Order: sequence, then C-alpha cells, then structure tokens
Amino acid sequence: MGKIVEIAGRGQFYLPTAWQDAVDEGEAPKMFVAGGSPNALLKHLRLEHAALITGSWQDMRRLLTTVEARKKELLGYVGQPRVARERARDYWAETYRQALARLLVTATPSGTLDTAPPVEVPYLLEFLGDQRHANQGLPLIVPILAVRHLQEMLGPKYPVFGLDHPLVAPDAVLQPRQQDVYELMQEALLALAPAMPAQIEALDMGCGSGALALLIAATWREKELAVWATDILPEALATTRLNVDRLVARGEITAGVVRVTDGGDLYAPVGDQRFDLVTFNPPWTNAPARTRLEVARYDWQQRTVLRFLAETPAHLKPDGHLLLFYSDNAGERVVASLHTHASDAGLHLQHSWSRRIRVARKWEYIYLYDFIAS
Repeated sequence: MGKIVEIAGRGQFYLPTAWQDAVDEGEAPKMFVAGGSPNALLKHLRLEHAALITGSWQDMRRLLTTVEARKKELLGYVGQPRVARERARDYWAETYRQALARLLVTATPSGTLDTAPPVEVPYLLEFLGDQRHANQGLPLIVPILAVRHLQEMLGPKYPVFGLDHPLVAPDAVLQPRQQDVYELMQEALLALAPAMPAQIEALDMGCGSGALALLIAATWREKELAVWATDILPEALATTRLNVDRLVARGEITAGVVRVTDGGDLYAPVGDQRFDLVTFNPPWTNAPARTRLEVARYDWQQRTVLRFLAETPAHLKPDGHLLLFYSDNAGERVVASLHTHASDAGLHLQHSWSRRIRVARKWEYIYLYDFIAS
C-alpha cells in the first residue's frame, strides 16, 4: 500500500507505493508555482522536503528539466554521509532520483492531472504499479518525474502481426516485438476456429501488453466472443486496458469483447470460471526474477508454469483448449519436464507449431502447444 498525504486546505491524497518515500511521514508538501524562480524550490529540495507544483504541465516539465540541469546544486548540500568509492555512483544516483521524486503534482482518482489545462493520463495508478482501487477513491499525488517517464514510454508504437493498428507498451511491460509469436498464434486460432462453439469464452493469462487477447478478438471477430485478460502486474493490466481502448476507438475490435480483470496470481482473478480457450506465453528463462519486468521473462525452476499447468484443467470446459508457448531456450530437459508435468496434470498434447527465431544474436525455437484436458 502507498501513503496518505495531507495537503492543507485540500484534504487527503494517495501517494503510490513505489514513490512513498517522496514524502516523509506527517510531512505536508509546500506549494510552488511551476513558472516561478527555481532557486527557492532547489533550497527546499536540498533540505529533503517535498514540493507540490502547480501550473501548466508544460511549465512543470520545463521546471523538472531546469532542476535536472542544476544537479550539482541539488546534491551539493552538507550532511550527506561519506560513501565508499565503489558504492558512490549507485548512492548518488539514488539520492538524485529521490530528490527529483519530491517534485509532485496532484491528480484526480481517474488520473487527470491538476494542471491548467488538465492533462489526462489514463490508468495512472496502475501504470505506477498499484492496483487500481488501492487509493480507495482518494485523489492522487505523484512525482512529475514518473508521469513524464510514463508519457515517454507510451510514445513508441509496436506493430503486431494480425492487428491493423500498433500497440503501446511501457518499459515495465514486455513489449510485443517477436512477431513469430503472433504469427503462430493466428495460425493456431484459424486451425481451431471450425471446432470452436458458437459462443466462446477465452482467457489470456499474463496478458502483458494485451497482444494475444486482442489478436484473439480480431481473428475471431465474427464469433460471439468474450476474452478475459489477466496479469499479476498492475502496469500490464493498465497497458492492456489502454490498448483495448485504442483498438476499440479505431473499430478493430468491438467494445466489451476484451475484459480486463483486476489482476492477481494466475487464475485467482477469475475464480472458478471455465473457458473454451486459455492462452499463456509464460516466462521460460530459468532464473530468479529480480525486477518487475523480469517476472514476464524469468521463471526459476519452472515454478510459475508448473503451478499454471496443475491449475488449468479445472478452468477448461469440456473440449476446451490450452495454447501454451515455450522455447528451447529453457533447455531440452526443461522442455521435456514441461511435457511430463502437463501429462501428469491431465493435459493431452493434440498439436504443436514451432518456428526458429533469432533473439539477441542467438537462434532458438519457439513452440506453441495445443493441449486439451484428457
């Protein structure tokens, strides 16, 4: 959970968990105007106090750039402990980040910045790493630095095979770069289509950018379809929501077809619901995840995918299909183990597709397995 910050005359605001150190416990941020002289503000920041900035968003961005340009002044205050040479770079980088994070702007619960004019940042709370109801209806107070970074990360567009319009994906979410994944997925969807029922309920597990959920919706657009998308990371859910909004607005998919859950571990967000199709592009590198992004890439000792396989039969309808991606990057023994655990869980391999691809100067095979409950 984040922190509740009291602002005199304005009430309580929610500061997201990842940035809760920006305001000390019980501190009331002092107000500064973005277009004013930065000297008093720099002095305030050097004393490790939080500052609430008002004005236009353009002026706030310019102010942040000005403060960044005066980095030596910002960090050159008395009272810092001496740091060993080998740790100094990391120490000062973190100290600098914390200082910049104390430049704050308020926003409505839905993510509209309190600027003149207002600037809308959809799903802001989730993009900053908290569940969308974590603020319990309170307005937000967030670092200008975090909002600027988010806007920059949502600028690039990523074309996805099978979709007419590109997707967005910030750096906290696995970006949809490997087009072979989506080519294989569309090939499988077209092969399965004749045998699917008239009404289809599908689930995209670990939705990330939402690419697979949107590809299902676009490929099977002529069917009566509901596609659920879920992920353990709030920023992934926010990315999927934003991409769904974009493709609905462009008429590529129908509103309401892709339904994003509130998120959680594996099947927890969907309870006992069963599906005609479940798809999962899991992490397959055998290493511990050290960052939030690595949750989508690293699966130490296959713990995530093995739990997923064990839980899947209870969530498939009769004749339901599981489309599961994997790669020989994980190693032959790991791939063999995957097949053994799937069989032990009661999943029968009906068909598979594969393609040799080049990833980071290395060739590997990706596989798409079609399992049904036996």
